[in-house]
Amino acid sequence: MTKLHYAIDVTTEDEALRLAEIAVGRGVHILEAGSLLVKAIGIEVVTAIKRAHPNSTVVADLKTMDGGYLEAELMAKAGATHIVVMARAHEETLKCVVKAGTSCLANSALMCCSVRGRSASLVRLKRMA
Repeated sequence: MTKLHYAIDVTTEDEALRLAEIAVGRGVHILEAGSLLVKAIGIEVVTAIKRAHPNSTVVADLKTMDGGYLEAELMAKAGATHIVVMARAHEETLKCVVKAGTSCLANSALMCCSVRGRSASLVRLKRMA
């Protein structure tokens, strides 16, 4: 089944929740709290989105490069079901995100922007899971 993913990158919670409502009403399955949104408002916006749409997958796109376990754990506790980590992050960061994702019932998503050998990066992350 194809799932639609909608990234919400605005700077107010009201606008984020309004856009999430429209997106879900139009069949979107995955709501992403974009890095701009989380930076502007804080992690509580992840909680607000999950509370408003408990059946939706909620991605926290922090583009994590370090502090992997703590960032993943915070986002999972806030209601995120997936956490985005950058493929160029140090291997220890990747391992920590995978570990936190496993222990906090969240999933890790690898963002491969400007990465050569994307397949190798994905294989490396899968081995860590």
